[in-house]
Amino acid sequence: MLDDCLYQVDYQVGVLISRSSVNIFQCHKLWILPILQMINLLILLLNVCLSFIPSIWIVLAIIFYEGLLGGCAYVNTFYKISLENHEDKEFSMGVASLGDSIGIALAGITALPVHDALCKLQSFSS
Repeated sequence: MLDDCLYQVDYQVGVLISRSSVNIFQCHKLWILPILQMINLLILLLNVCLSFIPSIWIVLAIIFYEGLLGGCAYVNTFYKISLENHEDKEFSMGVASLGDSIGIALAGITALPVHDALCKLQSFSS
């Protein structure tokens, strides 16, 4: 249980830092961020199956990096929309907010059965 809280705080610190840094660093190629997030997913999923990461500090670094990527994608999407000069800016902001909320809800719904499946998978490999 303590590990889960530590992972969540680690992730949220990464999100906080990246959402606060749009004036210092802008990402113009937003499509790269989900690719990097998928790479993180594959690394951590493989680690569940094969247990090849030797230290929790490496896992924490990957989770922190994931928070940086997630926050960067969020803030740069809205920053990019806000810079565009067109009549549908408000609509675009609303759709992006709705898409973000739906994505979070779907992630939460799928996390429950996936967590149980990964725990069972890990108990079989132990």
